[in-house]
Amino acid sequence: MSRSATGPAPAPIIDTTVAALIEARALATPDAPMLFDEHDRCVTFAGYAAEGERIARVLAARGVRPGDVVAWQRPTRIETVGLMGAL
Repeated sequence: MSRSATGPAPAPIIDTTVAALIEARALATPDAPMLFDEHDRCVTFAGYAAEGERIARVLAARGVRPGDVVAWQRPTRIETVGLMGAL
């Protein structure tokens, strides 16, 4: 790691999206755990990607299009993370 006079050099900016990063990880390590909840349920990267795609299809069928504003009210849990992946 190179250092400047004020500290470490800044990390390079990667031109990508969270969705693209998750998709790449799901392809590389589909069965790797992505998250656990307080009930010891586990979601793999492939499971997360599949759930996001499923929810995205439901939203599209209900008329939600890219650029639309979407709001939701859900408790913080695995299903909420799936919704975030769809958006």
